[in-house]
Amino acid sequence: NLSSFNQDLTTDNVSEATNLYHTNARVDARIALATANDLSDVSYTAGAPIDGYVLTYVNANSRWEAVVASGGGSNPAVTSASPGANYTISTYTGIEEVYLLTPSTDISVFLPAAATCGSGYKYNIKNLSANTITLDPDSTESIDGSSTFDLSVQYESVTLVTDGTNWFIV
Repeated sequence: NLSSFNQDLTTDNVSEATNLYHTNARVDARIALATANDLSDVSYTAGAPIDGYVLTYVNANSRWEAVVASGGGSNPAVTSASPGANYTISTYTGIEEVYLLTPSTDISVFLPAAATCGSGYKYNIKNLSANTITLDPDSTESIDGSSTFDLSVQYESVTLVTDGTNWFIV
């Protein structure tokens, strides 16, 4: 007798048994229990050693991996110095450095080679004295096409960025 099979099969009149129906509450609960490692293309080990890291997609292995955060704002190294003679900047760590200089006489400040720093590296240099600071790039490099750049007014500053070949004022 087929009349016993003629039923409206909806979630209202069929018991779930072991086949659970989809509900927003069940999906939300499952997602709340999941971690990024539950995804098939994510690889990282949680914990303090990766605090401050970000997930970045690595095309070479088609996975998301925890890597050191970069880009955006920066936390530049700040150097304060009161040179009495020419000064050489030899550091280029991170992506940006700040130099607060109070020279006791007119000085030249020698910049590292732009190629050594790499494209995008930035220096902020401020003259805290009334003496002139002449910024001198490496060898045949230039600052906005010039062989040097002067900070000759107290509290004057400049921001320099390299393209890996020369320096530019921004």
